[in-house]
Amino acid sequence: MYALTLDFEARKVTPAEAPPPVLERDDEVLFRVLEVGLCGTDRSLVRFEKGRPPASGTSMVVGHEALGRVERVGPAVDGLAPGDLVVPVIRRRCPGPCANCDRGRSDLCLTGRFTERGIHGADGYFCEFAVDAARHLVRVPAALESSAVLLEPMSVVEKSLDAAFRAYEGEPRNAVVIGAGAIGILTALALRVRGLAVSVKSLEDEDTPRVGLLRRCGVEYLRGTAPSADLIFEASGANESAFEAVKLLAPCGVAIILGAMNGKGEFPFRDLVLGNRKVIGIVNAPRPFFEAAIEDLRRFEPQAVDGLIERRRRRHAVESLHSPPPPQAVKLVHTLED
Repeated sequence: MYALTLDFEARKVTPAEAPPPVLERDDEVLFRVLEVGLCGTDRSLVRFEKGRPPASGTSMVVGHEALGRVERVGPAVDGLAPGDLVVPVIRRRCPGPCANCDRGRSDLCLTGRFTERGIHGADGYFCEFAVDAARHLVRVPAALESSAVLLEPMSVVEKSLDAAFRAYEGEPRNAVVIGAGAIGILTALALRVRGLAVSVKSLEDEDTPRVGLLRRCGVEYLRGTAPSADLIFEASGANESAFEAVKLLAPCGVAIILGAMNGKGEFPFRDLVLGNRKVIGIVNAPRPFFEAAIEDLRRFEPQAVDGLIERRRRRHAVESLHSPPPPQAVKLVHTLED
């Protein structure tokens, strides 16, 4: 079986032959992987800035944004059948004790000893076949097959929106998203269908496909100074954007930090206190937010969703991982059939 593996000892990513997985428990599902999306996390993995292999070896199959089709199910599986489309939830609970993992919120793990398929301590999905417990798989309607690979990043967007709306005192009217990558654009589209006035700030040239897509969806694009807003979403991965997000908050505003790393800068604690402002960090999402993502993908304009994805053959995956995404492609997706 083909698998794209990251060797932490040799410090390289390479295609390899791996034994096909088999069902070992009654609650498991075997599925054929149809396609895998790549993101900044995958590129940081191949730079060996994060991640760890499974405890059993020094290599890990990469890929955490996946779409598959069920091939076989264990006798205890209910609600999934051969032919169904599925998307896996990525994070798995820690060994415990952990109150959050115990209540099904491994995304809020308190010990830090969780595993994440294709990222931390467990093989991912850039391979021809995979096995998962049924509880970790979300069934996808056939009508969403062309966009279902976006469900993993979209689940993080859903968790971010949930946190922002719950934290905001009252009804937010407007929002600014910093960053025009997949997370940034998906966040802007989700805010737009909720009726907010939305602006996206980034460094894209005005005539790029990303900017055109945003404007066709009624989202304002900014290269210069962004206005103050009730909700600010940092989705660029840049430290300076996180500081900017906090400074742009209107009174009672909420800033959601999605990608920034540690950085040095001036932080407006006094403004935060006097203005009742809030800053929240978000990572990973559990099953309910994948299900919410399905509902939002149904609400988006099909042309907008199709415009987010550029598909490539699996033989181009190593090149894609070692290169920045092309300016015309918001989300690179690789098919497993070559």
